[in-house]
Formats: sequence, structure tokens, C-alpha cells
Amino acid sequence: MEYVITDPGKTTFKVGEVVSREAFDKENERVKRLGERPATGRPSSGRDRISIPVFDPLGILERATKDAPVTLYDPVSAAVRDVLKGEHSNPEGRTEREQAEFRLSIALDLEKLGFLYEGFLYSVEEIRDAVMDRNFDKLIEEIQRGKSDVERAASGAPSNIREEYLPKVLESFDIFEGNVRVDLEKYPDRAWEEIEEHLWEFRDRNAHYLIMAMKDLGKG
Repeated sequence: MEYVITDPGKTTFKVGEVVSREAFDKENERVKRLGERPATGRPSSGRDRISIPVFDPLGILERATKDAPVTLYDPVSAAVRDVLKGEHSNPEGRTEREQAEFRLSIALDLEKLGFLYEGFLYSVEEIRDAVMDRNFDKLIEEIQRGKSDVERAASGAPSNIREEYLPKVLESFDIFEGNVRVDLEKYPDRAWEEIEEHLWEFRDRNAHYLIMAMKDLGKG
């Protein structure tokens, strides 16, 4: 039996990806041992969507094709965490696709823009998950952890990129946290709906910084 991934959780799967029952169970067991959220899926009908890898670091194409028969995804994004955490070895047990993703991530030399990728990834992963779970304590914890990870990742950036964008990225976290606290106090009945709107602003702000930094890096 095969499964279609509907929510990848903290696994290496992608939404819409079709995997075997064995791979589904094995990966979920791995993330559960780490205390992370497993993937969810549904049995495959045999006529499920096809996923095609593309260069799409901001997830624009992936979001645009999420309901299409053919979905597009960026294989580099899945490997960004490995690069930022310095996991440059190839752990035993990686699938062929995961190995290819890993090599791609190394080749892109993301350390130069690591803290900007980190800020953006927090807006679409950990912080987003806390918002979707309506968990205030977890949300504040992830915001603070995100700021720390951004500052740590900034050490590998060129000085001009770091000096220009690090204060802006850190400020974006502070602005979002401030909005969260105001929303909870000012709109108790619909606070999380307001927070979701501010989450999009937070994500878009960090995406903008990432794009601008890519341009600046290219000029150098």
C-alpha cells in the first residue's frame, strides 16, 4: 500500500508526495523518537498527483500548484536545515532523492545567506506551526529561538550583508511578537485570526529581505 502525504509534519516528506507504507511508518517512527510531529497521509488511489522538483526557494510555485494534478516543489528547501546546522555528512539510510537534495544544498553555498534563510524558514515552519496549533507559549518560545538561530547563522555571512539585513530580520521577529501580544489583548474573540494575518506579513517581510540580499550578493 502507498500513502499520499497530506501533512508532512517534521518529516522529510512533501505535501502530495506518494510513499510506500514502509517508508511512511519508518520516517514517522524516526521523528517520533525525536519528539517531533509525524506526517499524516491517506491511502493512494493510484491516480495521485506527481511532484516535480524546481528551484523555488520562496515556495511560490509550490503554493500555486498545491491543488494541481502536478505539484512543484523545491528540493533545496528540504536540505537547508542540514546546511545551516553543519550536518555535512551523509547519514546512513538516506534515500537516493534525499542524497541528491543534500548535494544540491551544499552546492548552493547557503552559509552566505544562512541567517536570512533561517528567518524565512521560521516564518513558514516552526512559528507557523505554533500559530496553527494556537499555542501562545510555544509561539513565544519559537520566536525567541528563531532570533537566536538567526544571530548564530549570521556569523557566516559577508559583513555587508550581515550589517544591512541582520537588524532588519531581528526587528521583524520583534514586530511580530509585539503584534501577537496586542492581538491577544485587543481581540480576545478573534485573536488567532489576526495573528495569522500578521504571520503572513512576517513571512513576506523576511522573503523580501532574502530576495534583496540575494540581489546584493550578486552585485558583489
